[in-house]
Amino acid sequence: TETVLFGLYHHPHMMRRFRDILMVKMVEFNQVLRTFSGNNEPGWWITDDNSAFFNRKMYREYCFPILQAVLQAMAPGPCRRYQHSDSSMGHLLEMQRELGINITNYGPEVDAGLIREKMPEAMILGQTPPMLVRNGSPEEIRQRVIDDFRKAGAGGGLTVATAGSLAGGTGMGRLRFYMQI
Repeated sequence: TETVLFGLYHHPHMMRRFRDILMVKMVEFNQVLRTFSGNNEPGWWITDDNSAFFNRKMYREYCFPILQAVLQAMAPGPCRRYQHSDSSMGHLLEMQRELGINITNYGPEVDAGLIREKMPEAMILGQTPPMLVRNGSPEEIRQRVIDDFRKAGAGGGLTVATAGSLAGGTGMGRLRFYMQI
């Protein structure tokens, strides 16, 4: 990521060229994988922990066109368009909605209410901070789930899960408690 960001600032013309080549090759590569696997179901899942490093202007110029091309090719029309990021993507939510992202799993810093506000149609798959599940009291964990439902899930569209993953060292007792809430 650091090398890409330095390239964007020092060699923007080359990075735009790289973006355009990457866009074409990402589509071609994924079409080959679809053919090879026999998977004809439209839809797309992107796991991207680095786009959060881009400000809105840079994301629009360098990331958005690539994702737009891939989504048009691999997830045309109304189908799953899933974005996972363990990062703080809150500043990019409007563009994520514009891309048609309809299933999300962002980093725990992104408030479930903000996601619901900026992406009202999206299914939110988890916003509980993994460190809260590992280290929080039962009441703190319960309150976070209640708060997330109040902010984003009262009308549906929220699956209670951790934002990203489980923190190392999370005990089975905590997982059982979390699943019972």
